[in-house]
Amino acid sequence: MPSSDTSQQLIACLQRLEDLNPDLTTTELRRIYALAESVGKEFFPVAAEQTERLIGLYRQSPVKQRGAEILAEYFQHLDACARQLCEAGEISPAQEGRKSFSTALVPLNERPALDWCKILNRAEPPKPLIKAADAFRRRHEVVASVVEIAFRVMWLVDRSQAVNWLIEYFKRQDGDHDPDVIRDALMVVLDDEELPPTFLSWVETWALDANLLEYWPTVTRLADRIICRYGMEAWNRQPNLPRLTPLAHLRLILRRKQQGDDSHLLHWLRNIMDELGNGVLRFMALEAALDDCQKQHWRKTILLAELKRMAAYYTPIMLAANCILEQPDGAQQLALAFMGLYGRSRQQWDEAMIAMATKIIRRTFMRDLKESRTPVETIRTLTFGDQAAFNFACAELDLASEKFDSIAQREKVTIYLSTFYASYRQTQLIGAEVAKRYRRLMRILHEDFLRQVLEPEQLEELRRDGAIDQLANMAAQARKFLARRRDIENSLEEMLAAEMDFERYVRQQRIQVFRRLAMQ
Repeated sequence: MPSSDTSQQLIACLQRLEDLNPDLTTTELRRIYALAESVGKEFFPVAAEQTERLIGLYRQSPVKQRGAEILAEYFQHLDACARQLCEAGEISPAQEGRKSFSTALVPLNERPALDWCKILNRAEPPKPLIKAADAFRRRHEVVASVVEIAFRVMWLVDRSQAVNWLIEYFKRQDGDHDPDVIRDALMVVLDDEELPPTFLSWVETWALDANLLEYWPTVTRLADRIICRYGMEAWNRQPNLPRLTPLAHLRLILRRKQQGDDSHLLHWLRNIMDELGNGVLRFMALEAALDDCQKQHWRKTILLAELKRMAAYYTPIMLAANCILEQPDGAQQLALAFMGLYGRSRQQWDEAMIAMATKIIRRTFMRDLKESRTPVETIRTLTFGDQAAFNFACAELDLASEKFDSIAQREKVTIYLSTFYASYRQTQLIGAEVAKRYRRLMRILHEDFLRQVLEPEQLEELRRDGAIDQLANMAAQARKFLARRRDIENSLEEMLAAEMDFERYVRQQRIQVFRRLAMQ
């Protein structure tokens, strides 16, 4: 039974937090947490009452009130622009979404990504208002609050009661949540391993909230990390997991409890995305033997093994996809991985591009020589107006004749210009390469083809968890995203919307994978 003196000391510490200053020294925090661990479960109602009071004081603080007013005014400008675009027929009418957070802090309406991009690009709020809104949102990312300290005190006093209290608080505040409070709650439970399904359902809601991701991404990222950890643990508990080296590495990371460090998972994810790209290349090599009856005896075995490998990779890739999506070009990297253009596979393709460019430029110089033309104009064309590059390449020419003095000089310039030409042709050729790989991949993953090649029981086993179908759908979405992003006829709004649509789809598929594992 804790002494009343300990309880009084902890009450005094919690009351001192009412000044809303979270900048306590490490010694002070350790003392508060030590008191919370020793005070006993009977103190929980007092801690909960004080926490509720702190939340109220924090949400009514001048900083929060002024920030809410700034965002409300900012959203008014966006809504006015949205109405104008809707009346002009450029965007579709908004659909009212599920309201979880305060409408003063997160827009209520859900809109397609392209509509949001048009609104954000064409709205004209005053620049001071834009800066103020950005500053308030940035404050959420870098400034802690006393609410997190109070939540940790509750957690240390009694974990089970704290979880139930948080769930009840989420229900009471549904539709009026504050991002800072939810951020602090998720920070406290981030390392817990036994959260109930009711709590995880709230986490799923916040992980899928597109408006929350746009304006308060810290909350979404914390929710993503919780989904990732619980999904990985559920995946690791499955019996008879495939014995593959990348999956064994992942199980080692999980066993050492390193999944909380995103750097380990990100490193593993990049490696397995490389393996996924190699798998697509193996499919392309296998596709060449699809119509060769003489190779029928080994085709079935290799195809089944590769399909099982790809299906085994899909689930952990989707669970850890949040690590790559947080990177600046993460969505594009993930999409290219499903097309076999990531890591070593992309490096091989780039090297083939350079080799092709070198061959074409060498042939062009030979034609110039045959037709008695100087290579100056060819160099000028292939440097695309870069005067420094033009001067560097022309330095290898004879000053008087403006021709190469030796084959070595010509090869040096050829290799130098190959990068320019390969970069110029890359957009066009990578589009054709993606289309070719997509057609071959879809041919192999198509149900009719699999029925022709595999035995019925093999096909049933392969499609039991739905990973192959989801892999095909993900490849289709990846190709669609890459095509929209690459199309030079598209506006910047359409290119950004393509990335947002793909990321939303990945997040939805990720939650589906998590729910399927949670039900097992």
